[in-house]
Order: sequence, then structure tokens, then C-alpha cells
Amino acid sequence: MPAPPDSPRFRGGPASRRLSTLRRSLRASPVLGPLVAGAAYLPSRVVSMEWYRVMERAPGDADPAVDGLEVRRADRGDGPLFESIGKNTADEFERRLSDGDVAFVATLDGNPAGHLWFRSGAWDEGDVRYVLDEDDRWGYDLFVHPGACGRGVGPALNVAGLRQMAAREGATRMLSVVDVLNDASLASAARSGGVPRAELVVLSVGPWGAMREKDFGTGATRWRRLRRGGPTDYRVSRSRVGAAD
Repeated sequence: MPAPPDSPRFRGGPASRRLSTLRRSLRASPVLGPLVAGAAYLPSRVVSMEWYRVMERAPGDADPAVDGLEVRRADRGDGPLFESIGKNTADEFERRLSDGDVAFVATLDGNPAGHLWFRSGAWDEGDVRYVLDEDDRWGYDLFVHPGACGRGVGPALNVAGLRQMAAREGATRMLSVVDVLNDASLASAARSGGVPRAELVVLSVGPWGAMREKDFGTGATRWRRLRRGGPTDYRVSRSRVGAAD
């Protein structure tokens, strides 16, 4: 006899997680949401479908202060510290720094609490390359140590990291993409002052690809073909959201 949905064996298992994903997808969109959620269970070489929200933050947009939290720019000697947080290996940490990326590390009451990375120039996300202005920075790989979750570390790390990037390098904006079906990430982005600029649906079927763009500033929506195997440039400018020239 199968276990009932409220049994300990059901809760937290694969079936429970799939039901939770389905509920979130239905809340997001009764049509598009289930399509995106269902595509995740198919081989990516056959079909893939991603639904992103492009978020923009400016220094000083929000100030989610957290008692006992300190944020500083990481240096070459912080590889073991990053590894202890639980996301990046020391080798990966060194490689990213060598590539020119910038990292910030957070401690909470003296204990490792999280990290955040920044990149300039461009960011590749599947078949899309986000082209950045000179004073833009792409924020990625925000990670909070499990022991520090639920205390506002993520939003505070976003804000503090961008402020320091503004002071050191003249950055005026941080861009990132958030999975529309990830409620926790969307909430964290909003708490740190994130403003949605666009929404992208990226669809790949075999050798063919397409992207639907929705500009929140103008309300315009359009479809574009994607080059599979070679990123299609996409620029999020301050005056419009759309394709790079």
C-alpha cells in the first residue's frame, strides 16, 4: 500500500519535491509554469526550457542590516575559508580569481556565513550571453552557509558587496537572473533592493532554440531565435531591455 502524502516517508522525498515544484509553477503561470517544470525532467539534449527574471540593483537601494554580520572582499588566502562555507572548492576559488572575478565573504558572529561573486564584461547563461556596460557587474553564486540561513545574510551580503564594488571600482549596477519558480531567491532579491527589468523564457528543442523577452519597462514582448552552441548576445541597458547591437 503506498504511503499517504502526509507520511514521513513521503514528506521531503522526490514525490514531495515534485508536487511542491508543480504548485509553485501553477502559481507563477497556469500554462507556462508546468511546461517549464516538466521540461526539467526531460533529457536536456532533447528539450530544455528555462524561465528567468532579470534583476537590477543599485548601490543603496536597500539596507537589510544584520547584527553581527561582517562583509569583506576576499583575497588569495581565503580559499580554505570558502571551502569551509560549503559551495566552492579552494581550487575553484583560485581559478575564478585568476579569471578576474571578485569575491566577497561574510562572517556572522565570527563564523563563516556566506559568499558572493561578481564578474564584469559579460556573463554566459546557457545559450544567452548577457553583455554588460563598463560600470555594470554581474552578481552570481550567492551562497549562505546552512547554519546562517534564515537570518537575512543573503540580502545583506548582496547590498554590502555591491556598495563595496561601487566604492572600489565605480560599479553603479548589479545584474543577475533568478529562476521564476524559485520563490526563496525571488524574495531574497526583493529584500536586497532588486527590481525586475525583464523576463526571459529560453526554449531549446534539439538543434533549435528560441527566447521570449518581456520588457517590464515598456510591457513589450517578442520572440527571438537563438544560436545553439554559440551564445546570443543580450544587453540590459538603462534605457531599454533587449538585444545587443
